Amino acid sequence: MFGAFLIKHVLFLSILIPLIESVTRLNQYIRHYEPVHYDTGDLKRSHARAKRSVTRNHVLDLRFEAHGRHFALRMRRDLGVFSDNLEVIDSRGKPFETQPDTSHVYHGHIVGEPDSYVFGSILDGGHFEGKIISPKSGNYYVEKAARYFRPLPSNSSSSSSSSSS
Repeated sequence: MFGAFLIKHVLFLSILIPLIESVTRLNQYIRHYEPVHYDTGDLKRSHARAKRSVTRNHVLDLRFEAHGRHFALRMRRDLGVFSDNLEVIDSRGKPFETQPDTSHVYHGHIVGEPDSYVFGSILDGGHFEGKIISPKSGNYYVEKAARYFRPLPSNSSSSSSSSSS
């Protein structure tokens, strides 16, 4: 009798667990994601100040909650990603007249978490896209949600975060 009870519950759980897991699964590569809420207007303004800053070390802070934890990111423009002599060439081998804007590239860390690393871009509209590496809890990716979903209402979350830990 106990054996039949156990078999029924194991069977029930073997059906239920994949259903629960599929609720937050986006595709074969992203097994879990969560919406990220932050003030994109504030981030856009801070990014504009960093671009105008005469000093090269203007700090940009981004805070949000996701994956059961608080993220406090501190970033600066990453001026070392591209060479000062960067030249973009078209398909005919001729250099473009205007050089690309690389001011959107940032790097930094999680505040209070030694050996953490953050890198990414501040896109138009104040959206952060990038990777967060936490020695404590793993790697996280922040991307625009529109990449995976139908257009969202204007008051909905604009970014999602996934974990690869």
